[in-house]
Amino acid sequence: MAASATDETIQEALEPEDPASRIEVQLTAGEFADAATAAEALVEDVEEVSGRYGLALKRPLTLLGDALLGMGDGPGALTAYERALHVARVNRGLFDPDQVDVVYREAVVHATMGDRVAADARHSYAFSVLLRAYGREDARLVPGLFTLAEWHQENHRVFSARRLFDRVVTIAASQLPPGDPRMIRALRGVAATFRDERFPRNVSATRNRAAMSSYRDTNRNRAVDVNNFAPGERALITVINLHQENPDSTDVDIADGMLELADWYLLFEKYDRAFALYERVWQLLEEDTARRDATFGAPTALYLPFPPNPKLPDDVRLEPQTGIVELALAVSDRGKVEELDTVRSEPAGLMDFRLRKLVRRARYRPAFVDAEPVAAADVPVEYRFVYVPEEADET
Repeated sequence: MAASATDETIQEALEPEDPASRIEVQLTAGEFADAATAAEALVEDVEEVSGRYGLALKRPLTLLGDALLGMGDGPGALTAYERALHVARVNRGLFDPDQVDVVYREAVVHATMGDRVAADARHSYAFSVLLRAYGREDARLVPGLFTLAEWHQENHRVFSARRLFDRVVTIAASQLPPGDPRMIRALRGVAATFRDERFPRNVSATRNRAAMSSYRDTNRNRAVDVNNFAPGERALITVINLHQENPDSTDVDIADGMLELADWYLLFEKYDRAFALYERVWQLLEEDTARRDATFGAPTALYLPFPPNPKLPDDVRLEPQTGIVELALAVSDRGKVEELDTVRSEPAGLMDFRLRKLVRRARYRPAFVDAEPVAAADVPVEYRFVYVPEEADET
């Protein structure tokens, strides 16, 4: 009995006294239903003290939205977030930047529900609030610049993303301390936009027509610059230099920077430069064999294009199904696909040809043995897609 009492005492000491903090612990543990119940009760308790528009309601309403989102209730989450925003605006004004965390949550809900146009609008609104509050050159704008840049990057708007990453670089150069990790993050973002321009990521299967239209509008009249090797190279070289100049950088930090530049060289078929850097990375990771094995033990896809889902009929009468194609590739010691075999295809013949045609363009960081690149066989590729089966003929 005494041991049980002691255990309970320890547990009570570990649990946060603040009800909102306890809900955050539940959310972290994935206990969304319990968190939602507790958040609803907390909202009621706070209302009794502060009224329906008290600023103290913002946090519990936000937690309620988080819990409902975790349960898969997107509309319920939006209702909670909208009320949290209303409370914030009533108390602090329409353009107070403290509301932005909730607006970002709304964007996540819209994206999760497949409405990227609405998510776009929330990201744009959040950034406009931050811009109004801080101005274009204030370092406090940097988190918002990253969030919007990475959202554009996720949605294949490389030019918009690049402008924002470039602005972070400018702000960091004048206002942040030397070696600040935000400068490195921004430079890597700049390089990634040049990579994505030349080796575009796969179009998300959840993107709807309106979002695609937005993408075309954003990038219309912009010529794709396939000669984008040099600016991306410069950004990644600067990242390595910043790591080497920082006395707190480890060999792993420097190796990560060199690895990214080596991958860049490989994509652009600068093989001598790539393999010289890979050898240096191998040496830097000599004391961390687990990381070295994870980096070089098997081919790693650097560019692996997949086709979009088959076009769904306007009148969907049957339940959409998930199809799968599995391939086995032979990857050369320079990371190119030399051969490929179809291991599995369900339904047979629906997506095999389109997938095989694209995967032939894939580029891999090859496997290495004793710091030397080697060819590899039976490299697996799995592609899943959504389709609507054809209706059986009526007899």
